[in-house]
This record gives sequence, structure tokens and C-alpha cells, in this order.
Amino acid sequence: MKNYLVTTLGLLFFSCLNNSTSTIGDSSSFNGGNQSDQINFSNCNKEYTSKELDSIYLRTIDLMYNDIDRELFFREIEDNKRLLICNDHEGSLLLFGRDYYLGEVGNLSLDSSKILFFRIINSEEFGAEARFYLAEIHLNEKKYDKVSENFEELVKSDYLPGIIEYAYLKITGHGYYFNREISHKKMLDSERGVNLLTYAANIGDVEAQIELGRMYFYGEHGIEVNVDSSRKYLKMAIENDDIWGISGASDNVNEVLDKID
Repeated sequence: MKNYLVTTLGLLFFSCLNNSTSTIGDSSSFNGGNQSDQINFSNCNKEYTSKELDSIYLRTIDLMYNDIDRELFFREIEDNKRLLICNDHEGSLLLFGRDYYLGEVGNLSLDSSKILFFRIINSEEFGAEARFYLAEIHLNEKKYDKVSENFEELVKSDYLPGIIEYAYLKITGHGYYFNREISHKKMLDSERGVNLLTYAANIGDVEAQIELGRMYFYGEHGIEVNVDSSRKYLKMAIENDDIWGISGASDNVNEVLDKID
């Protein structure tokens, strides 16, 4: 399930942009801060078809992530980014927003990343992941009401990465994917977190199944020791094909099951 989050390419503080005047960012741009190089949505070529935009997107991804000398294609990459964002190409908004937020590619400001995520928050295909990253940004800003608002929406939409992250925040005060080194004590609600983890386990998430099995075995986070429940969730995990994608997980689960049996 982690891989699902990381590999998805096509990722509410700002109100919707005014198309006649808005630019991406207040003082930053795709090449690192040159105001003259900002995107102006009032001067946007929207004569491209969806198929053409998809083709430009794939070309840009190829240039950005393959083992090539990116400096040779810098201008093409930057021009393509502007074109794709200007045309609200949803996969591009998610990918560029995510990568800028994570600091993997480029030099957009955090505010600009939020704008990109906000523009696709209602997308059927990419909206949940965009909302996930918005929640993480709000978590860093300690805007806990907005964190909860976004994660509750992710729970309603059965977005598993969001459910797992929210559950861990509620149980431990630390995120599962992000913010592991930061304690967010205001997010703590062990009962809610365990309920979320149980829900994720019951709809097939192997990592939730393993964690619940361990919690019931050791009696952690307000859960009383319950050998039968521990066995139930660990056996669910063993029967889940996704367990083979988690290094050492099956051995660890079998080790606990041996202690139980």
C-alpha cells in the first residue's frame, strides 16, 4: 500500500485562482524565483486536446526522471510544466505539486504546491491524493482543524493511505508516512485511531492487519491483550498477498503466531 502512494503519478488554504490575473506563487517560479518567469493564467494557450496534453506530460516525465543530462532539456521541461499547469492537466498538477512539496524536483514554494493540490481536490482520479498532501502540509503548519477536516474526507472516500496516516496520528501522534520525528499531541485520540486501523484492516490493508495483531498481542495503545483478536488479524495478514511486498513481514507475523499457538 505504501508503494501505491509513492508511485501514483497521475498529488484549503487558498481560494480558487482568478484566471485573469493569477500566477503560480507570490515570488517564486519554476526556475527558482525569477518573477518575470511566473505563469500568468491570462496568457495561456488552451488550444491543446487532452490527448496532446497527455503526450506532453509523458514526454516531460521522461525528461525529468530518466537518466539523462537534464540541463540539456531544462527549457523544454520548464515550458512544458507551465503549459500543463496552465491547462489544468490533472496528472501534472498532482505530480508537480507532490514533487515540489517533497523537495524532489524544482523550486516551487510551499504555497504554490498548495495551489496545485487545491486545483484538483475535487478530481475523481487525483483528488484524494491531493487532499492527502494538503492534510500533510496543514499538519506541518499545525492547523489541526484543517488536518482533521481533510483526513475525515479521505476516510469517507476509503482512501487507504489517508486512513492509515490518520490512524497513526490519532494513536501515536506521529504519522505513518510523514512527520515520524514530530509529535502532534493535539491529534491524539487512541479510540478513534484504533477504530480507523480496524476499519482499514477489515477492508484488506495488510499493514493495518499486522499492526492490530501486534497491538492485541502486546496490549498497546489502550487495547487490552486479546490473543484471539491478535491471531485473527495476523492470520488475515498471512493470507493477504500484499504481505510479500513488505520486507520480513511474513517472518515476523509467523513468529508472533508461533508464540500464540
